[in-house]
This record gives sequence, C-alpha cells and structure tokens, in this order.
Amino acid sequence: MIPVRFPLRAMTALFIVREDRVLLLWKPSGRVVRETWCPTAGGHIEPGEHDDPLACLLRELREETGLEADALSGLSFRYVTLRYVKDEMRENFYWFASLRDDADRGITSNEGRLEWFPCGRLKEISMPWTARAVLDHWFRIGRFTELSYAGTAVPEGAVFTPLEQF
Repeated sequence: MIPVRFPLRAMTALFIVREDRVLLLWKPSGRVVRETWCPTAGGHIEPGEHDDPLACLLRELREETGLEADALSGLSFRYVTLRYVKDEMRENFYWFASLRDDADRGITSNEGRLEWFPCGRLKEISMPWTARAVLDHWFRIGRFTELSYAGTAVPEGAVFTPLEQF
C-alpha cells in the first residue's frame, strides 16, 4: 500500500523520432537511472516549473544538446505517466518531435551518447520502465492519432487512457 505521504519526482522527456526510428541517449549515470537508454533529452522539473513542464523540457533540451525549440518540428505533448517506485511517486511528461533537417547534423549531448534506433530493436535495449511503455504504445498506437494519453505503470508495462477535456 502506498503511504499517505510520499515524495514526488516530476520529470520531462523528449523523444525525437524520424519515420520508424527514435533518437535515444545512452546515459551512463544520473540521479534516477544509470547505464540505460533514455529519451533524447529531459530531466527534473525544478521549483517554479511545475505549472509549465514545457519550459522545463526546453531548458533541458538547451542544456543537454544546445538545441532550441526552433530546431524541432511537430513538437507535441503526448503522454503523462505515474509510477510508484523506490518509495516515491514518479510523474513523467513526454513530448515527441522531429528534428528539422538543418538541425540534424552532428547533434550531441553532454549527458551521454545519442544514437538512432529502429523501432524493431527497442525490445533489445535497456530503458526506464515508463519510457519503454510510452515508446511501445507510441509506435503501436500513438503515432497514428492526435491524442494525448495518461499512463499508469503496472508490472506488464503501462495502462494508457486517452486524456480528454470535459
């Protein structure tokens, strides 16, 4: 059972995609994950950013890759996930985008090594739990819709529900 009081770890992440490939970051170390493939850019929501997670994402993109928002095309918020792990609630906001052609030359990250992966290879590589569930859902369903989804982590992956305003 989840206790009444728990710490909240809120984070953002960006997946850069091109057709059936995704640009992933090999992260050798970090505050939350170590030695695993992660979204292209992202990080912890800092005080004052929780009411604007996109600002956090763009700050992280700039800090980690040197890219600005105008280097992206089709930027869209697509997923928010919740997972209770290691005695904390983890809330992740996920965006997807493509790189503009003129921004695709020599992109690097100060967080680790960037590499393009075909969607068929994603099952072979190490990734954080919810990031894997989001990518799997996006390649199977999400990329064919304009919807955004809420996901709850479960032992099998995640349960996704379209987010609706009502």
